[in-house]
Amino acid sequence: LLWGASLIAIGIFTSTISTNQINAFMFSFAIILVFYLLSFLSNTASFLPVQVSTVMRELSLVSHQDNFFNGVLTAKDVLYYVLVTGSFLFAAARFFESRRWR
Repeated sequence: LLWGASLIAIGIFTSTISTNQINAFMFSFAIILVFYLLSFLSNTASFLPVQVSTVMRELSLVSHQDNFFNGVLTAKDVLYYVLVTGSFLFAAARFFESRRWR
């Protein structure tokens, strides 16, 4: 539920930025793909410092998603999805409001 809410919030944000539905889909797909690839890059890129790898893993959707799929519900994972959802919805509301006044 939280995972889906965060993906929908990303889609709503890209929909408010773009005037074309196809562009909004492509942009939201790119953002979601970046969030998924962060986990892959943090695990396979051995040339990155440990701190950068840790930050990339914590920003990734996959690392928090894996805990949910394993049945582990931690406050860190819930807070991550709530913050991602809230920040993208907040950005969409601000962008929509600024577009209304133009």
